[in-house]
Amino acid sequence: MSRQETAKCPECGEMIEIETGVEVGDHMYCPACDCELAVTKLRPPRLEALRGADLDELEEKELGEGHDGDNEEDEDSEDEF
Repeated sequence: MSRQETAKCPECGEMIEIETGVEVGDHMYCPACDCELAVTKLRPPRLEALRGADLDELEEKELGEGHDGDNEEDEDSEDEF
């Protein structure tokens, strides 16, 4: 029988069960304080509270740094026609 992984909510300290198959960058909510959290590490599991600016930064990391450059090239290509 496998042991369920848990991580502490950084806002309220509640221990939260981490579901099997969760990956770094996945979002979840604390059942005690309803804070939006992101998984930042798997072993041992670590959660980070997301706030407005933090959420924007995490989304940019998920998209990757080269993503913005790809959009600029597409826009330049369209201007040539």
